[in-house]
Parts: sequence; C-alpha cells; structure tokens
Amino acid sequence: MSLFSTKNMSIRKKFMLPSLIYGLGIVILGMSVVMIYLNIQNRSTFTTDLTEQKNSLSQLDASLSGINENLIKLLYFDENERDSLILAKAEDLQSIVAKFTLLAVKQELINDISVAKEVGPVVDELRLKTIRIVGLQLTGDKKKAKDLYEREFLIIVEQVRYFVGDTLYGKSEQIDATLKSIKVQEAKFLIVLVFELLATIVVYLFVQKHIVKQLIGPIHDLHSATLVIEKYYAMIDDQQTNGADGNKNNVPIKSGYKEAMSILANIKSQDEIGVLANNFRAMISRIFKRTTELRGANVALLHTQGQLVQTKKLASLGEMSAGLAHELNQPLGVIKICADFSLELMKKEGFDPDSIRNKLTRMSAQVDRASKIINHLKVFSRQGGHEVKATDMNWIIEEAFVLLSESLKLSGIQLEMDLEDDLPPVMCDYIQIEQVITNLITNAQDAMKISEIKLITVRSYRHQDNVCIDVQDSGCGMTKSIAEKIFDPFFTTKAVGEGTGLGMSISYGILKEHRGSLSVTSKTGFGTKFIVSLPIESSLLAVPN
Repeated sequence: MSLFSTKNMSIRKKFMLPSLIYGLGIVILGMSVVMIYLNIQNRSTFTTDLTEQKNSLSQLDASLSGINENLIKLLYFDENERDSLILAKAEDLQSIVAKFTLLAVKQELINDISVAKEVGPVVDELRLKTIRIVGLQLTGDKKKAKDLYEREFLIIVEQVRYFVGDTLYGKSEQIDATLKSIKVQEAKFLIVLVFELLATIVVYLFVQKHIVKQLIGPIHDLHSATLVIEKYYAMIDDQQTNGADGNKNNVPIKSGYKEAMSILANIKSQDEIGVLANNFRAMISRIFKRTTELRGANVALLHTQGQLVQTKKLASLGEMSAGLAHELNQPLGVIKICADFSLELMKKEGFDPDSIRNKLTRMSAQVDRASKIINHLKVFSRQGGHEVKATDMNWIIEEAFVLLSESLKLSGIQLEMDLEDDLPPVMCDYIQIEQVITNLITNAQDAMKISEIKLITVRSYRHQDNVCIDVQDSGCGMTKSIAEKIFDPFFTTKAVGEGTGLGMSISYGILKEHRGSLSVTSKTGFGTKFIVSLPIESSLLAVPN
C-alpha cells in the first residue's frame, strides 16, 4: 500500500502536495530558529543578570571596604570631614542589596533570594551602626564610638563580606556554566537546523517522486495502449494492402483490443488521467465494435466489388463480341477452305502429298491462332485468384490488343503505338492492369463513333520512379465538370442501357490498390487522354524485362 493515498486526488492537488510539504518544512524550520534564538537570548539575558549580580556584590564589597577605611580615618586620625562620605556610602548599601535581590527574583534564583534575605537585615543593621558611630564621633564621645566600631561593626562587616565572597565565587562558576551552555545550544541549533533542512528536502523529493510515479505510470500505460491499437490497425492495413481475406482481420483486432484493455486495467487512479483512461477504454470498446461491423461490411463490399469487376469484364467482352467473332471466323474459314481443298485433292488419283501436308500445316497454324484467342478470353474472364508479380508493361499492352485489335479494325479506328524499350518491370496483377487498358480503349472507341478522324494513340514511358501509359483518342472530348466526375461510381455519359458507369471507377480503384494513379486531361472537341501510372519497385530496377 502506498505511503500517500493520493490516487484519488486531482492532478492539481498532487502537484501542490510537494509544495505544501516544502512550505510546511520551511515553517517548522523557521519556528525552530525562533525558538532556539529565544532560548539563546534568554540565556544571554540570564548571563547578563548574573554578571550584574556579580558586579553588585563586588560593589557591595568595595563599599564595605570604603566605609571601613573612612571610619578608621575618622576615629583614629580625627578626619571629621569623612563623615559625609561615610554616611553616603552607608546609604548606598541598601540600594546595592535591593538591586541584587531584584535580579535574583527576576531570574528566580532561589539561593540568591535566600542570601538576600539573610544579608539584607545584616546590611541594614550595619548601616545603622555606621550612622551611630559617625554620630558618636561628631558629638565628642570618641571612646564609645571606637568601642562600637571594634566590638560590633567589624564583626558585622566580616559576616557580610563572608557572604559576599562565597556568593561571588558561586557567581563566577554559574556565569562560566551559562556561557558554556550557550555554546552548546548554538551547536545544537546548527545540528537541528541542518537536520530539519535535510529532512524537508528528503521528504519533498520523496513526495515529488511518488507523485511523478503516479502520473508517469498511467501516462506510459495510455501511450502503450495507443501503440498497441496503432500496431494492430497497421497490421489490418497491411493485410488489406496485400489482399488478405477480410474475414481474418477480426483476429488481430480482437487480440489488440484485449491487449490494450489489459494495459489500461493497470490504471486504477481516479484523477483526470484515470477518467481519461476510463473514457479511452470506452472509446476502444466502441471502436472494436464498429471495426468488427465494418469488417463484416467490408467483406460483403469486397464480394460485391469482385462481382462488379467480373460484370465489367463480361460487359467488355460483350462490347468486343463482334470483333472477336470476326477474329475467330477468319481462322475457322481458312481451316474449312483448306479442309475442303484437301478432300478434293484426295479424291483424285495420284494427288500430291506435299500439297496436302501444306494445307494441314496451314490449318494447324489457324487452330493455334484461334486457341490463343480463346485461352486469352478464359484468362481475362476468370474471377479472382490472380497473382501479383514483376511484369513488363509493354507485354500487358500487347496482350490487351489480342482481344481489341479486330474490334478496332471493324470500327475503322487507326491505332498508333509508341512503346519505350527497356522499361523496368512493375509489381502488379497483369490481368487487372489489362482490364484497365481494355476499359480505356473501349471508352476511347465509344467516344469516336461520330468522329471523322478516328485515332487512338498508346504510349508507354518512364517518368521518375513510375512507368506510365497514355491512352489518347481523337474523340469528342469532355467538359471540365464531366472530367471531375468521370471516376465516380455509376457516372456515365452514355445513353441508358449502353453503360454501367463502373468502368472508370473500377479502373481507378484497381490502380489505387496497386499504389498507382489514373488521371485524365480533356478538352471538348479535341479528344481525351488518360494517364496510367504505376510505381517501380526499387528491388526490381535491375531485373531484366
């Protein structure tokens, strides 16, 4: 289970999460800095107050020494002018003790408060003794003043100075310990600061990596599913290009559908990418359903198209029937004449065997001629099952005129052929290409029914990486609007019952399947030219014709 439950968060919130964590880390870091700074500041204040206390104790000790020194001069050397100085210093003793006590209370120093409570009354008593000694000295009772000084004052002074000395020693140790503690606190501050900074960076990077992984993984799965769909549809395109059976196309698309769905099943987040994946799954399901339906419709369409192609072939044969009949009648007539003549010769006595042999040889040649025409009719009218192979385009043109030449002669059409030598072969189904040429020739023949000049020119040539065939007639031509629609299915300019409107559409489709093209240029009254173009396979450039 993931450390952070962020699968159902929106992408915006996911991207905000590392920033929030980083900001929180900075806030904690700032609070730590403030707390440690305040702690060090308090300790610095504490050290300052301890130093002030130490100074107060030193001042108290100095004041006691000054009072004692001035009393000696007053009592034993009759320096009466010292009285005001002694009294001033005696009055300062209380303020010094009060300051010491105030600092002890501020820092809650229990020991110092206890010392202040003990020393305070003693210092006050010492102040009163000092005032009485000065008063006795000034009133002339010097002996009593000295006795009070020696018997009571000095004892009290020693007590106070003992407390002061003991406390001063403790204060020095306390100040040293506090200064050392401040240095330790500063070191700890640096360690904590570095640790919190590193922890913030580590957590920020970890969360960022976690978020990026949650985003990159589903995006990668979406990309993989897209590539799978693309791969399988490319396979279908290849199968269609190579003429594969449409019924088999459902196998790869179904496999691709299952593979893409299994990849998308890995996306379990409910953010925008998860919603996109769900929509993508629904879209793939719809595409698979529609594609399956289209495969079935395509199979039916291919079957219908095959029937239309075959129908057009038979229609072309019907249009050439008169020429074919004449073409077959010629060898049959020659055979009959030779047979009759041979029979007459054989009735005579002493007939010449060589003459009979010549007639039989001529009969055999005419049978071969008729057989070639019939066999070509069988191949041309065959339905499906043709082979794609390297073929010489000039040979295809010559084969087309096996069936067309006699029909053109009967129509009074002159034929001019300009075939370029040494054309490279092209990969094609030569029966289909022959059907295209036959369609173009028969259309040209129909276009010149009322023309005075009846001429069909057929040219073959190479243009860049293509082999081209031009079929040009001297017929009536066509307008631009008709030329734009000439390749549309069921479009025809012939009278009702004379054309199906499929010849040009089928020819256009055949050339598209061969990765070639069929184009037309025409002008009313100046004839029409159709241009057939087929690509040359690079692997066939060195193949001889």
